[in-house]
Amino acid sequence: MGVTGSSSTDSLAWLCLRLAETTGPIAAPGTARTVALRAVAAARRNDATEGEVAPLLADLDAELRQSGLPGGMGRYRTTPPPGVGYRSLPGVTAHAVHEVLRCPGFLRCARVEGMTWTARLDPPQCAVHDTSLVTERIRG
Repeated sequence: MGVTGSSSTDSLAWLCLRLAETTGPIAAPGTARTVALRAVAAARRNDATEGEVAPLLADLDAELRQSGLPGGMGRYRTTPPPGVGYRSLPGVTAHAVHEVLRCPGFLRCARVEGMTWTARLDPPQCAVHDTSLVTERIRG
């Protein structure tokens, strides 16, 4: 999974992945799950704004920390070492076009997954919006 974007979209991506889990901090019934489902309900509305969802995600983070999860909804990123990756050929100005799977919701989270043949046949589910991730073409 790739994550890009603001703190709220990163938190929605975290929530999307955790809601699909059968074990973990929000899988069991309790206060954390109730707060998480409240944030999901707000994010699913067609007129949802980041300003409305952000406080609910902050409440979830606080509840997770209070429940004993030290990092709360903490995320980390890794950066590739410099010089890794493809370089363009001399004299060629073409740009690669990639297909990725992204969040389908009106208020999108930052979840992005690479397209594979398996994912093309059976796209992963977005647990926040309760529907399959959608295909998007991006230029590299």
